[in-house]
Amino acid sequence: MAIVGGHANVVRYILETEELEELINQPDFDGNTPLHLATIERKTWILSYLKWDRRVNPRSKNKYGQTAFDIDRSIKEITSPRNIVPSICGHLRTPPSWLDSIRILPRADQEEANAVQTYKQMGQTLLMVATLITTVTFTAAFTMPGGYNNNIGPDKGVALLESSKYLKLFIIADTSAMTSSIIAACLLFWGAVNCNKSSYVYYFTSAAALTYFALQFTAVSFVTGILAVMPHQHFVRIMGHAIGVAFHVSTFLFLSQLVKMFSIPEACRFFISNLCKLKSRITNKQ
Repeated sequence: MAIVGGHANVVRYILETEELEELINQPDFDGNTPLHLATIERKTWILSYLKWDRRVNPRSKNKYGQTAFDIDRSIKEITSPRNIVPSICGHLRTPPSWLDSIRILPRADQEEANAVQTYKQMGQTLLMVATLITTVTFTAAFTMPGGYNNNIGPDKGVALLESSKYLKLFIIADTSAMTSSIIAACLLFWGAVNCNKSSYVYYFTSAAALTYFALQFTAVSFVTGILAVMPHQHFVRIMGHAIGVAFHVSTFLFLSQLVKMFSIPEACRFFISNLCKLKSRITNKQ
């Protein structure tokens, strides 16, 4: 009833409650599991919750011998790295295709596995980049532009340019770069260890976005560091403006490409689902 009525919160509660785990794959009179019903009823949110839960058995068949994949192939497209930008509105408008009894071919599964493997190989390279940025920015934080005060007194060890606005911008940019790269590395670790193969692409794309911004912040910290020690040099200001323009242009181009390959609503559903699961685990432990 919760699935037919579209009560996503009830379904999420069931998934988060260990005592109700037996309901996750429980069939009805026609042998349809909750995954079957969510597919038939076109409940996108509920379908996403079920697909991202490892306990849900996607191979379960009803009394007609159909899996959820057989009922509607669009369920495959929701988490397929090759179709990572599903049209949610299209899902809601398109009538169910279960009458056609579409079957997923082994070749499609193999193509998906190959695509995920490609993402994981790219993730390893991305992890190296994120780690390098973390190392560089961490070192830069303790090598302040202009040096430190070495004179004996209460100000010993304090940055000589502490009152400079450019030094403050340098610290902000450097901190942002290091934080973004650390989070990106953690996402790649978490995605490789704790998620299924279909959802890895969300971790990878999020880490790629954070690594990109970390690189941009690193460039900003470089320019502000130079401005801090050479504030009156005209060519340094020109260089700073040029890098700023390049930052905005490249950010726009990057985000436009990211939107093409990455569904923002689908990503929000994925991360909300995982945050709710994490909250439930913490609550249960307490």
